[in-house]
Amino acid sequence: MYSRSLLFGTLLCTLILGSAAQGQGKAKGKGNNIVAMQNGWLFSFSDAKRQGAATGKPIMVVIRCEP
Repeated sequence: MYSRSLLFGTLLCTLILGSAAQGQGKAKGKGNNIVAMQNGWLFSFSDAKRQGAATGKPIMVVIRCEP
């Protein structure tokens, strides 16, 4: 019974950590910005404020440092 629980716990941790690591492995570049725009991300604060006012929805601002 103990070995079955250990096996299940190991499998669960592998699945959780593997999916988290998969999201971190994407290369940075212009291609990612295209995908982000296709999914509704805006890169201009003024555009985001305008869209938030038009839809009545709040905006989420992410400040990131790009090399």
